[in-house]
Amino acid sequence: MTAPKKAPKQARGGQARLGLIHAAVELFADHGYDGASTRDIAASAKQNIAAINYYFGGKEGLYTAVLEEFFMRKHAEAGASITAARALRDDPARTPERILNEIMNWLRASIMALAQEDRQSQAFMRLMMREQFAPTNAFRKFFARMMDPSEDPFAMLIAAYLERDPDTVETFLVTHALIGAYIGFLVGPEIVRIRTGWKKIGAPEAAMIADVVLAQIEITLTGLRAKGQTGTNK
Repeated sequence: MTAPKKAPKQARGGQARLGLIHAAVELFADHGYDGASTRDIAASAKQNIAAINYYFGGKEGLYTAVLEEFFMRKHAEAGASITAARALRDDPARTPERILNEIMNWLRASIMALAQEDRQSQAFMRLMMREQFAPTNAFRKFFARMMDPSEDPFAMLIAAYLERDPDTVETFLVTHALIGAYIGFLVGPEIVRIRTGWKKIGAPEAAMIADVVLAQIEITLTGLRAKGQTGTNK
């Protein structure tokens, strides 16, 4: 009987690195950057503590790798949306109705992801909530380096619908306010389950949430467009 072949060293190294990232996101989410020890992360990943220095150069490097892993995953998932939003933004024959319809489609897809979020994604959302109240230097540096507003499909479409410069503070504030209409469902699903009596947020429940959120956002956007202004930058 032939003995099973061992995985190539490079593949094993990639698995070890990813295992550390997956262990780290949960511990960072639960205990924060300072509260999660490298010893506990290594133990959770079933790796030697020296592996953190080997793969990431230390704790901050591991934290940055966690941010990169999940932001890149979200970026990859949004790839088609980015392409569609850019094409519609640059289409001279676009109409407000087409843009609004694309905004609604993008939002519905984002909210329906509630029914499919895995444990790792949920941990990452908890970590992002921590960063809003106690931002780390690692997060600030990562955000400044990686976050490109021009690649945000939602911001692209909002600016196009309102016929505004996407780079102004006012456009950012409008976009951020609209995102707030559904972000609470992403970061606080347990509260939703308790108040509604739902055992879980599956596809039917996510669809109900989407219907409510989209109705509110449509009213807001059409009102802003009709008004023709979002306020003044003082």
